[in-house]
Amino acid sequence: MWREIVHAARSLLARPSFALAAIVTIALGAGANVAVFSYIHALLLRPLPFRDPAAIVFVHTLIRGQKQGLAYREVQDIRERGHSFSGVAAYSDGAHYNLTSGKIPEDVPGTMVTRDLFAVLGVTLSRGEVWSESSDQGRSFDVLLSHKLWVTQFDSDPKIVGRQITMVDVPYTVRGVLPPGFDFPDRTGIFRCWGTSPLATSHTSRLRAVSLGCLRFVGVGLAAGLVLSWWLSGFISQLIFDTAAHDPAVFAGAALFLSVTAVVAILAPAGRALRLDPISALRNTL
Repeated sequence: MWREIVHAARSLLARPSFALAAIVTIALGAGANVAVFSYIHALLLRPLPFRDPAAIVFVHTLIRGQKQGLAYREVQDIRERGHSFSGVAAYSDGAHYNLTSGKIPEDVPGTMVTRDLFAVLGVTLSRGEVWSESSDQGRSFDVLLSHKLWVTQFDSDPKIVGRQITMVDVPYTVRGVLPPGFDFPDRTGIFRCWGTSPLATSHTSRLRAVSLGCLRFVGVGLAAGLVLSWWLSGFISQLIFDTAAHDPAVFAGAALFLSVTAVVAILAPAGRALRLDPISALRNTL
């Protein structure tokens, strides 16, 4: 066998152009095969890092024939009324957070998730625990870190749980660290608590928020109208004989009447709209 190897080497050295072509051809073939096998292994052969991946399904809605994600209220509706699922969770990826409290500033890919996501996927945190269910309902600033981010940015700090980190000039509290190898969605470094708007918490809070928002504009308009009417009354009194320029009773009565009218005009339709089920209303319009 050694003679064959020596003979092949001498033949290649005798014809260097042929040797170069053979080497390049073999390198390209080997590289292409390795690349194809890597994709096939990642997509088809390697098992997903989830418990029972065959039972996991993605739910979406169709709007004019286009696939769209679900609103949080729709997720709640499925969780409460759907009996075909052992667990329901939501996530929204594609965000980026400017992390400034690690070793170096970094633009970290982030995903907003509900606390049930990790239970649905069958993933157990390596450190800490997931935030409470009530945190998904309010303005919570809790996060989980990927294992890679914990190692690279925080030097595997064993006291990371409970520590505050700063992203986009906002402090967040670290609640836990994901296990090594967990990479869902792709390359996510920060998992942020869903933290829905207070408008989704209760009927009273939503009505209060809507009313206060509208009353601000009403107050500005009422103040501007009274100032303008005060000036106009003084101008008209110069044109009409024996007319009081400013009558406090008239101004107070007009302001009270306009205020009551504005409150009724705001609360009546707002209260009726908030009594509707948004999920049913959305489905009836599609």
